[in-house]
Amino acid sequence: SFETLPGEILRSIFKQLESKDLRNVLLVSKYWKSVADEPALWTDFELPSKCEKEINFEKFFQGSLSSKLQKLSLHRNLNFRLNNQHFKILLDLQLSSLTIGRIDLSDVSPEMFAKVVNNCKECCIEGNADMDDKLRSMFEQMETGTKLKSLTLEWNEWYESELYLGFIDSSTLRNALSKLESLWLGDVRLGAGFNKSCVLKMKSLYFWECHEFSDMDLLAAVLVNLTSLRFCRTYLDETQVRYLMDALDKSSKLKMKLLDLSEIDLQTVPKKLLARVISKIENVMLYDTDIEVAQLEEILRAIMEETTSIRFLDLDGIQILNKIDLHLLAMAVNKLESFSFGGTAKLTVNQ
Repeated sequence: SFETLPGEILRSIFKQLESKDLRNVLLVSKYWKSVADEPALWTDFELPSKCEKEINFEKFFQGSLSSKLQKLSLHRNLNFRLNNQHFKILLDLQLSSLTIGRIDLSDVSPEMFAKVVNNCKECCIEGNADMDDKLRSMFEQMETGTKLKSLTLEWNEWYESELYLGFIDSSTLRNALSKLESLWLGDVRLGAGFNKSCVLKMKSLYFWECHEFSDMDLLAAVLVNLTSLRFCRTYLDETQVRYLMDALDKSSKLKMKLLDLSEIDLQTVPKKLLARVISKIENVMLYDTDIEVAQLEEILRAIMEETTSIRFLDLDGIQILNKIDLHLLAMAVNKLESFSFGGTAKLTVNQ
């Protein structure tokens, strides 16, 4: 019977359940409850929809299930205004991951906002109006002490203009960012506070629609430490693109597992240089990238080499795909573990 199954097997089964079903598992028996109480099973536990109302929000956090929360998303579907009391509840939960969507935070003090954010290991903050004081307080607390290892500032989809962090003291910004291992910026400009010391410990950098990125020397200096580098919809001129490719090509101790150059113009990069760089990295995303037929065919030939590291290639939106030699495409794709194409990317019947 299920009651005699080892805990390891039950735990593997419970991992497949949604949070609402996992809650029911707690009620089956003492044995099942002891297995289902494993914190790792509750990492993706979300607030019930009824918590959109303030009275239900507060009741939920008075119950025992709330203590299992590790990841939490606060989005626009809340129909009440969060305040310091609500954020104190979040602080007491000891969350590992928090997403703060485009919600009204006008009743939350900068100090309480900073405490909650810096008490998490991961935090995503989406664009909000009147956030200067809260962000300033957040970075000031990060400078002196924080649990935060991963920070996302995502302004591109939610706000009418980019976020410019020039209002943060440059020294404070440098010291705060130096604590992070991962930084994701969406339509954010860091200003003078962003330099080499900020990124020496970082393993992951993501620039999304960041229209000003000029310090390629800074990036080249830390490439050897990065496991993930993503430039998506971020304007890089011809010189910057070539600089990046040369730096990646020359790096003999590259740890990078993911490179995202989506919507970047690569047409001026020599085809052999581009192929060498692409073939050194396990996961490469070239979604809607501007690339020539000769460049792509050189990449596919490099994939067929025994020394290649690439395992996943994303060519979604590449409109020249139907011009690629069908035998070359077939042989290269079958060398990969995963291959993605779609959007405006079209294959011929023979391909």
